[in-house]
Amino acid sequence: MNTEISDLEALLWQLEAGIDECIEDNPANHFKKPVPTLPDIKNKLTQDPELEISKILSSSNSGGDNLESFKISPPSSKHSASDRVNQAAITAANSASSLDELKLILEQSDLCPLNKTATNIVFADGNPGSKIMFVGYVPAADDDRLGLPFQGVNGDFFYKVIDSIGLNRANSYLTNLLFWRPPGDRNPTQKEVASCLPFTQRHIELISPQILVLLGGPVSQILLNGKDSITKMNGKWHVYGKKIDFPGFDTMPMHHPYNVTKSPIYKKSLWQALLEVRHRLSI
Repeated sequence: MNTEISDLEALLWQLEAGIDECIEDNPANHFKKPVPTLPDIKNKLTQDPELEISKILSSSNSGGDNLESFKISPPSSKHSASDRVNQAAITAANSASSLDELKLILEQSDLCPLNKTATNIVFADGNPGSKIMFVGYVPAADDDRLGLPFQGVNGDFFYKVIDSIGLNRANSYLTNLLFWRPPGDRNPTQKEVASCLPFTQRHIELISPQILVLLGGPVSQILLNGKDSITKMNGKWHVYGKKIDFPGFDTMPMHHPYNVTKSPIYKKSLWQALLEVRHRLSI
């Protein structure tokens, strides 16, 4: 029996096993690396200690001995702007007591600059009273044109996928993390995400689904505040929105069906996640 496998087969096997990140080009034993030390200030002091310490701190040392590497940089103005936008969005989102109010606030708000370039706001579709809520990342061109999520050819494929476990528009609720399409389908900026995130969080609270499904890596990492790739998170249950007086929502991250059309290798893991959702719905 021929036990040799091709490089492609080996790579596909690694992907299925969740090995999808390159750490370093070459192996290295980090335990044998010398521990960086601070300069020996005591031996360099003169009759004017304060002046000498100032010189040492401002001097340029090499490698791990550079004291500048131990300084904490002040927050940039870019991050501060995002924080201010996020706080304003939190206040506005929390003032909504219904879905209609939430949508109206979004339509009248200038917090997200995408509302100036998009054709329509893409708020949601489906049944607000359903047990399951799907959250994608950003609206696509067809979504922007029609003002509804999961439209066009990709939307048709998405509905075929969830139909395999008995779900459709009538018994599901669908939205995206962002409510407007970025120009040219580019990736959203930090400020754009910060301006929409509180509204999506409030959106989830108002729907209060039995099961929350997060489609794709970006939305899963943002809402679950994690760094794992979607390959590692797919098919594993998480909890979103847990508080002292609230157990949180059962949450399933999974590969976005759109991406599976480009990378068929993930079909199997997507199907496994769907089966987990179907089983949880039947309990």
